[in-house]
Amino acid sequence: MNDKQYNELEGLRRSDLWVLNKTPLHFKYNLDNPQPQTEALLFGSAVHKYILEPLDFYNEYAVAPQVDRRTKEGKEIYNNFLQETTEKGLTVISQEQLEQIKDMAAVLKQDQLVIDLLMGAKYEQVYTWTDPETQVPLKVKADIITQFEGKTYIVDYKTTSSCEYKDFYRSMRKYGYDFQAGMYSEVIENNLLESVEFAFIAQEKTPPYAYRVFWVDKEVVRTGKGKLHNLLRLYKACADLDQWKGYEPEELLEEVY
Repeated sequence: MNDKQYNELEGLRRSDLWVLNKTPLHFKYNLDNPQPQTEALLFGSAVHKYILEPLDFYNEYAVAPQVDRRTKEGKEIYNNFLQETTEKGLTVISQEQLEQIKDMAAVLKQDQLVIDLLMGAKYEQVYTWTDPETQVPLKVKADIITQFEGKTYIVDYKTTSSCEYKDFYRSMRKYGYDFQAGMYSEVIENNLLESVEFAFIAQEKTPPYAYRVFWVDKEVVRTGKGKLHNLLRLYKACADLDQWKGYEPEELLEEVY
């Protein structure tokens, strides 16, 4: 299932609920005004595709020709390329980005643990589930579903600026990776009817493209599930009243500075 088909499925995504975690007002604005993907997200999606589904990569991505667009001939070649890719619905990346993606994939796949996690795995698996308490439909697309050491694992691949523990932990808090682990586990466990484990494969975006596997503790997953259900209740309350508030009042303390 490609991204367009996934986006058309009924249900809230992790990214939707994480915006709601900021404020309901931000959630409603993004819902009414869909935001284009940032360059960082577009690059991350391309790396995902190349590493997890390399045979399907060029069905979604096209590499821009290296031409001098200041010349008449260069402009014509590039404009024809853009017209063709637009007609096919392809995402354009540069030759430099493609080489970076290839280098990242080559480094990652030298590690035996990563190979074991990827071997025989199912990629980009879509699951839907309706929360019985709020009746809110949800959807997730798991990067990797695999069997490892006799257990079922959800494995999510992340590009990051640093794989040092303190830096990745900071990213986890900022971008809600703990919430993601909880939400994905809740939805997928209710589909598979079994308990699952969760792990991240994180890789730095700059040479030498170092990587690390982070095993997610069960307590982190439980905390993420708690955040999920709190946000579902908040969404239900806002949707029922059609009231989408901004930030709550907060006392300003000197310690903030």
